[in-house]
Amino acid sequence: MCLERSERNDKNYVRLKHAQTALLTTNSSITDIALEYGFNDSNYFKDLFKKVYGKSPREYRKNPD
Repeated sequence: MCLERSERNDKNYVRLKHAQTALLTTNSSITDIALEYGFNDSNYFKDLFKKVYGKSPREYRKNPD
């Protein structure tokens, strides 16, 4: 069971890294980016992004530093 959680976390991390790049390199909406990278729930994506990066996707897009 722990292995499954770890694999899931790794997948989420990889998807978040791709979404992070997309936030800075595209004009796509945050919802579209979430969906494109496999997050079926944009609220879950936003919450997870903020937990990992300390900013919401919108805040990160405006000020990535």
